[in-house]
Amino acid sequence: VESTNTVNFTIVGLGTIRLVWWDADVNPSHAPGANEWANWTIRAGGSSGPIVATGSGTGPWDGIDDVTVPVSATPYWVYVYYQYWDPDAGFFEQDSTTFPNVVVSTPGQVVTLHY
Repeated sequence: VESTNTVNFTIVGLGTIRLVWWDADVNPSHAPGANEWANWTIRAGGSSGPIVATGSGTGPWDGIDDVTVPVSATPYWVYVYYQYWDPDAGFFEQDSTTFPNVVVSTPGQVVTLHY
């Protein structure tokens, strides 16, 4: 009879959080135009966790931002604040989207978030 063995291991690697304006990844005509913009913050573990990455985009751009992050058992908290043209209102509006529980658990994984 063999004694019980215990092994602990850590997965090391990188994944990607892909931030997409509306549906610009499948419909390029919906990419942000002039005076439309987005600012984003990614934190580990929640809204008050350590900042992992920040960034922004100003239109016109393709509306797709790939952010490389470490693979982690701790979920990421992603916040995007943006300005867009509202054709019905006839002016620019600002809004935000929060993704509170984004898991990147496998090296090479791409998690796509539409805002």
